[in-house]
Amino acid sequence: WGSKGDGNGQFSFSGGIAVDSSGKVYVADIYNNRIQRFAPVLVPGAPTIGTATAGNGQATVSFTAPANDGGNAITAYTVTSAPGNITASGAVSPITVTGLTNGTIYTFTVKATNAAGSGPASIASNSVTPLQPMATLTVSIGGNGSVNSDPAGISCTTGAAAGCSASFAQNSSVQLTAMPDRLSLLDHWLGCSPTMETVCTATADATKTISVSFFTAPKARVGSSNYGSFDDAYDGANGGAVIKLIEDVLSFSRSINKPLTLQGGYVAGFGGRSGYTTLEGTPLIISSGSLLLEQIIIK
Repeated sequence: WGSKGDGNGQFSFSGGIAVDSSGKVYVADIYNNRIQRFAPVLVPGAPTIGTATAGNGQATVSFTAPANDGGNAITAYTVTSAPGNITASGAVSPITVTGLTNGTIYTFTVKATNAAGSGPASIASNSVTPLQPMATLTVSIGGNGSVNSDPAGISCTTGAAAGCSASFAQNSSVQLTAMPDRLSLLDHWLGCSPTMETVCTATADATKTISVSFFTAPKARVGSSNYGSFDDAYDGANGGAVIKLIEDVLSFSRSINKPLTLQGGYVAGFGGRSGYTTLEGTPLIISSGSLLLEQIIIK
């Protein structure tokens, strides 16, 4: 200000200057027929702190404007964290500070800024601790088997009350592994993908239940046909057939009257052999044909 003219802060001819006790300056602008008053440029006072509220890796801080704006409009507010001195700015309350570390305790102060600069900081806010939101996954098992999770937390077995629920970081991916017992096979998953594979992935986007179903594995196989018992497999087999039997104790009540091979000790699903199959029931009678036994115990 001070240039020649008739606008605010300009003068045609200054005829006198006075200063009052508050520091305001008065200038007589004679040819413009006016007296202009100028206030000193001061920084604003400290804002009044409100409440800090924690979020996921962030906190939102509220405040009210200072009683004294320094005679100039406040152009911005700056919130600063302790520890870390992480800052965020805005024109109004509230202001959200991001980039905080979950699990760390923080307080915050606020400064106001005008044309003269930044004023003093407010007192510290209440302390808050940003935290990662969590979601609980619960596994429900139908049939006989177990489920484990990665990350760890779920270790659930059929009939067990404990280990079937755990909390995970919200929106994170959780890998679930289904393990049928030795006489069962996986049927399907609900709420987890892919639905027909041993290992599936669930998203912890909300508290929810994931279901898995197991079914009792077939006891015998002839070619590509599965059977629920040795007797059914025997009835369905032609002479010279190979009957594969699961590693279990199976009853029988048939007399052998055709050439057969019995292979025992298969795991559920007949993907391999790990032990023996026990056949028990009526005395084994071979009335005709022949019988070749592999990993079979007869009682």
